Amino acid sequence: MSPSVAVRTWGRTPRTDIGHRRPLIVLVLAGLVLAVLITPQLRLPAKVPPMTITNSGDYSVMIEASNGQGDGWVPVALLSPRSSTVAREVIDEGANWRFRFTAQGQHFDGYAVSRADLAAGDWHYSVPDDIGAQLQAAGVPASP
Repeated sequence: MSPSVAVRTWGRTPRTDIGHRRPLIVLVLAGLVLAVLITPQLRLPAKVPPMTITNSGDYSVMIEASNGQGDGWVPVALLSPRSSTVAREVIDEGANWRFRFTAQGQHFDGYAVSRADLAAGDWHYSVPDDIGAQLQAAGVPASP
């Protein structure tokens, strides 16, 4: 007589060791170690409080900022003539800021201001009047 189905073993017995999963476990652990090591390096740059920028001139102006060390420029705002805007999420350029302006295809560079002065002014900044004066002197028509 043959044994009942409930007692019969069919083929292989289940493996109880983790040897067949070892490559997967090693891969997961390596990924976790890399995540722990890399995550602190992925910090977002510091930002300043919202910055109010005023353009009292007759020209649209794009403003960019840098730390003055040649580390690149970041956009701050684009202003229409005779307007103000609040620039949010502006990257903190450190103790010394340098602004550059682009208006009517011309670039104006070298406007320096300290972070302390920006903070003391409650993060208000005005586009320098000489930009409009230079454009006007060059015969550049005002922005519409």
